[in-house]
Amino acid sequence: MDSEQPKAKASSSCIDEEVINSLKELETPGDEVPFLDELIHIFLIDAAVSVKNLVTAYQQKDNRGIERWAHKLKGQSRNLGARRLSEVCAVIESTAVKSPQDVSELLVQSASIEFEGAMQELRVYLRSA
Repeated sequence: MDSEQPKAKASSSCIDEEVINSLKELETPGDEVPFLDELIHIFLIDAAVSVKNLVTAYQQKDNRGIERWAHKLKGQSRNLGARRLSEVCAVIESTAVKSPQDVSELLVQSASIEFEGAMQELRVYLRSA
């Protein structure tokens, strides 16, 4: 057996640590607020608004709104390595385009749950107040 097989990533993690590490590499020593912290703070605010708007669009049966907010949240989450949230949003977005009647409450709730998990994990990476 080959002992040099790549290690599998923990599937329980909401955040892809490789993305976090690549963002840390972009930091400049001596910055008052580390770059990663700044991105996390922006995500925590902006993505919360996107989740709220996605839920509202679903409740109002606004398929274009569902598509738009799922797309926005997909990009926001992908940028910070919240891969599971990004994947759920991709499914919501494509479903809203192809067969809007199939966007379920469970799918939208999954986005909210994944966002909560991503928020908790991202807060661990914060180094500034």
